Amino acid sequence: MNSYFCPSPNSQKTDAAGVFALHAFNSLLPLADDAYAIEILARLTREYTVLSIHSIIYFGSVTLPSTEREELWQDYVRSIFAIPGKVTNASGQNGEIPQDLKYYAYFSKLLIEIEGLLNDLASRSPSNSYKDSLTHLVIKLANTGMLPSSTSHSPSQPSYFSINKEKTRKRLQSPSSGAQYSELLISLTASLPALVAQKFLTSLLNSLEWNSDLDISGSASRRIAKEAAFLEHIIGPLHADQAERWSLVSGTLIGRPWPEEVGRVLVRWAAGAGDSNSEEALGELMSRTLDLWTSPQRIKYSLLSRHRYVTTILLLAASCLPATSHQLHALSKSPAFLEAIAIYIGHADPTVRRCGMLVAEVIAKKIGQKLDFGDWEEAGQGREWCRAMRWLVDEGGDVGAFREDETDQGEGAPNDAKPAELSQGIDSDDNDDEGDRVKSARPPGHPALDSSVAKDSDDDSLVGYGSNASSRSPSPTPSELDEIEKDPTLVSGAKKVQRPVYLIQLGQLLVPASRSNEKDEADRIEMALSEGAALIRRKAGFGLELEENAVNLACAFVRLQDNYDSDGFDEKRQEALNALVVCCPRRAAPCLIEQFFTGQYSVSTRFAIMIALALGARELSGLTAPLPNATGIFPSKMLPSALHRKYLTKSDLPEDRIASPVPRIMEGLSRQIIDKTRDANEDKVPQLVREKQLRVRNNVNTTGRPISILDMGGRSQKSSFNDIAAESFIMPLVNRFWIHLRDEQSRESRSRGSRTGYKGAGTGMILGAMTLAQFLLTLAILLHAGRNSPAFLAVLAPESLELAVTMGTRPVSETNDNETGGGKKANVLAAALELALVILDMSWEMDAGRTLSMDHVRVLLAVREWAEGVFKVLEKGALVDEGGGEGERRVRRASAGTLLTIEQITEKWAGAMIRL
Repeated sequence: MNSYFCPSPNSQKTDAAGVFALHAFNSLLPLADDAYAIEILARLTREYTVLSIHSIIYFGSVTLPSTEREELWQDYVRSIFAIPGKVTNASGQNGEIPQDLKYYAYFSKLLIEIEGLLNDLASRSPSNSYKDSLTHLVIKLANTGMLPSSTSHSPSQPSYFSINKEKTRKRLQSPSSGAQYSELLISLTASLPALVAQKFLTSLLNSLEWNSDLDISGSASRRIAKEAAFLEHIIGPLHADQAERWSLVSGTLIGRPWPEEVGRVLVRWAAGAGDSNSEEALGELMSRTLDLWTSPQRIKYSLLSRHRYVTTILLLAASCLPATSHQLHALSKSPAFLEAIAIYIGHADPTVRRCGMLVAEVIAKKIGQKLDFGDWEEAGQGREWCRAMRWLVDEGGDVGAFREDETDQGEGAPNDAKPAELSQGIDSDDNDDEGDRVKSARPPGHPALDSSVAKDSDDDSLVGYGSNASSRSPSPTPSELDEIEKDPTLVSGAKKVQRPVYLIQLGQLLVPASRSNEKDEADRIEMALSEGAALIRRKAGFGLELEENAVNLACAFVRLQDNYDSDGFDEKRQEALNALVVCCPRRAAPCLIEQFFTGQYSVSTRFAIMIALALGARELSGLTAPLPNATGIFPSKMLPSALHRKYLTKSDLPEDRIASPVPRIMEGLSRQIIDKTRDANEDKVPQLVREKQLRVRNNVNTTGRPISILDMGGRSQKSSFNDIAAESFIMPLVNRFWIHLRDEQSRESRSRGSRTGYKGAGTGMILGAMTLAQFLLTLAILLHAGRNSPAFLAVLAPESLELAVTMGTRPVSETNDNETGGGKKANVLAAALELALVILDMSWEMDAGRTLSMDHVRVLLAVREWAEGVFKVLEKGALVDEGGGEGERRVRRASAGTLLTIEQITEKWAGAMIRL
């Protein structure tokens, strides 16, 4: 019986025995519940491999018609893929399954046999007789999950390439049979249907190991060149005239999210040997990538990793093209490309924004133009990635770096070291005379000279002349020249600007005189900026001088423009505005709020107003130390104010004084609130609740200032922020915003019928996404600082909570929302949710949410419905406008924290809340 169903393959009539075994597979498979049938099936799979059955059907001595051969092969393929499932289902939960028929062991052996079949057919002469059989086999692999779209080491999902990857690589590298093996694989992938070919390539890419970080070392370039050659030997070279292959690459590599190294491999694959065909292929790759890179929807909704992946492909493809390439010049003039650059520059996330800025600078430099946005040498906000990518582009991408590395390896000098200057700044200078690339390390804050300037031979100031030591006395240093200039006995004709002693003198310095030249005006503004903050703080508490001049000084500093490129203009003006809010809050704060809504100011000026209100409120409430001595150094051990500012570095400043401190402060507040509400069991333990309440009550100070900050010098006590938060800060800000929103929407409705309708939420306006988000974050910081105000629970919390819900759900501008599809920007939505989170948390801390639950239940339920809707939409995978980077993370975290806090409140007061 055994010989009948499974004849020995070593018998004299091997082909006839194979035909019997072939029919035995189909006959015994329906009887998989029988132990004897399972034993024969296990024996058949051991003695008759895929290669032997295929050879019997297509190359055996038994002559069969082509139609019958195809039917036999398809039945065999269907049977061998169904054996483990049939046997497992028939055996049941307690049945014994032979080791050879267990799922992972069986399919691992089967996949190895399939690779052996490919190797055997590669050694034969090419023929169309067996081409369809391989295509059918690969389609079966794709349909049964043997070509998974993600890397999996689970025993329940074996992968063809995970098992045969290294063996395939060795066969392709074989000098004797590698070319034939590659030719077979290329013809096989070309015969696959489009969807199956995409699964094939996706599984191949997922089986390879990719580095998630941007590695620009020589070893990384060699590895990328190796993987590009591996893909080329399997899929085939990329030429511009191969439409089907480009469709496969576009749908699999360009249209899907991958690590950045995959993009580098794709460019290296398209570059090929560097001939004319490679240039056309790179142009085709750049054109197809440009269609995706310029998509407004992708720019708004993609994640940061997706932005960097597509940008990597576009930049490296452009770097491999010569400067005279017509594709580059056509790209620089493309309307879609220019519009995409504008959308990138207006993106709310600075990390995403720098991707577009980097592409604009690189393309401009490539075609011989000059464009420099600056601000690349600092740390953070994606600058490190941009510097590394710029260095890689200047090196000609992985194509140029790999070729240079091959030359170095031939000379016995390995190049595996990563450039040391990557952490601070990466640049490269091209030397046309020697033809080599020099990677120069520079100290932080010293940008490299522009290449166009360095190549200018007429600029003698850049090159020092060799000369012998002179016997003359050395020239005076800049510091000595400054001392000579300050000496009144040596200066004649020039009148020094007097240092202001009274606040009215400070105001006169800020007002331009009618008969003054530009130099005098620049000196007066410099003096006012240098002495303004310190003078205002010295005048605090002495009579009515500060109250009489606070409004005029606030308007003068807000309207001040940096027309003379003064050093530290923004920082000095910010310190003066902060000092006005701290020292005279009852007059300065309402004035600044009015100026925020009425004046025609830039976004940076409005940001300065919001920062002054936020930092001033935190200082008045005792949450931060005073700004003049922010470094913590005792005054007698500090240099004079001018020299102190000159030598002060960013590392000496606290984090909330670097860049825009409002988002950073709000980040800390939201993180603290979410961490506090994460442990739900804490509120259920009475002892912990009592200790928590005692700790909060002990930390509350009636003056709003910490106990450790003592009053010095017998000056009068500053106003407590809790007493003035409602009337001078929060309610003027909220009420003035509602008035501004009403006026803007009315103006839009009146101009609706005109050709050029008015847009109240345009770029740079108050209702624009950037300014509106800053406004909401500032309001949240003010509410946190004034949480102990008597009017917080009854007035401030519900009014501000209603504003947060409105800004998070209702459109602020009809025209703007129609253009963007009606969705909220990620930074505005995140700011509104964080504002609601702060209000709810403070209400919970003050009275466990009783006031909101009893008196303002409508607003509370509206917040819950809004936050729940946002959280559910994000969990389903929906994308947020401009939420590719930090924005979506903030929205997700704030919505979750808001829901947790509302659940605490509603759980406590559910029985007493009014049902609506």
